[in-house]
Amino acid sequence: GNYAVVYVRIPTLTASLNTSIYMYYGNTVTSTTSSVDNIFPSGLVRFYPLDADLTDYKSGYDLTAINTPTTTTGRRGETNEAYNFVRASSQYLSVTDAGLPTSARTICAWEYRSALSGNWESVTGYGTGTYYEMFSMGHAPNSPSVYYGSQYGASVFGVNFVAGSWDLFCVTITGANWEIFRNGVSGGTASLTTNTILSGTFRVGADVVGTYWDGNIQEETIFNR
Repeated sequence: GNYAVVYVRIPTLTASLNTSIYMYYGNTVTSTTSSVDNIFPSGLVRFYPLDADLTDYKSGYDLTAINTPTTTTGRRGETNEAYNFVRASSQYLSVTDAGLPTSARTICAWEYRSALSGNWESVTGYGTGTYYEMFSMGHAPNSPSVYYGSQYGASVFGVNFVAGSWDLFCVTITGANWEIFRNGVSGGTASLTTNTILSGTFRVGADVVGTYWDGNIQEETIFNR
């Protein structure tokens, strides 16, 4: 059936009082007052819901599908609310990397894989194909398989990868301090040289050197802090 996804920012919650959220609809003469900036924390650079929609709702850098990735069931169980990527078909989404952070940043995406893999696979990436000049994050075939964040030549490795589960995967960078999170819990830190060089290309479902994802991705956000 039909459904709606509504993003709400609640400044405070208390344990003793109910917090009510009102939604008004059906009045065709009113205009929207929705604001991405008022919903997300400061520093948002791009926001891709990826629910059968390649729109960047923050900065207007809409994605283009390459090699026909398909929509699929997402983390809320609704159809067409995520994208599925097949590694063997080199499927990904792409747009310019203009304005993306090259120093401090936080990049998050919901991801799902049905099984573990013996391959390096990137959820997202941008930069050049030169060592230490590219950012990427994804799945590393360590023993056991783990999440990784990489500057292409040096990486931070995080908590164990879980197959058959939707998980929120984030990498934060402040100076040389890299940290990796799974569902809001820190899983690993490292001190890495941060020298991302923009090359014109940003990808979801792959990095810029052709390391492709094999699974589902939903709701990617990029912050410059």
